[in-house]
Amino acid sequence: MRRSTQHGKGAIIPLGAWVLRESCEVIGALSKQVGRPLELAVNVSPRQLSRPGFANSVRQTLSHARFPAELLTLEITETALISPDADTARALQEL
Repeated sequence: MRRSTQHGKGAIIPLGAWVLRESCEVIGALSKQVGRPLELAVNVSPRQLSRPGFANSVRQTLSHARFPAELLTLEITETALISPDADTARALQEL
């Protein structure tokens, strides 16, 4: 599955949510196995970031997975920062 194809078809929203959820759960479980906290970095598309409620969705995912927020890095592209819309700016501020 190519990311660019999925991005164009709008599937990036559910795919991105799934990646974040699965990553938090897997890395959280690995952290317990190795006996130390492991950091996680996840790419976020501009479309995900501009979706209303994105920050709340991230908080809920972290809570559900019991993954510490301080161990998560959300990687965003420069294009998301060049001229962010109101929802993107709000999400960045909330995060």
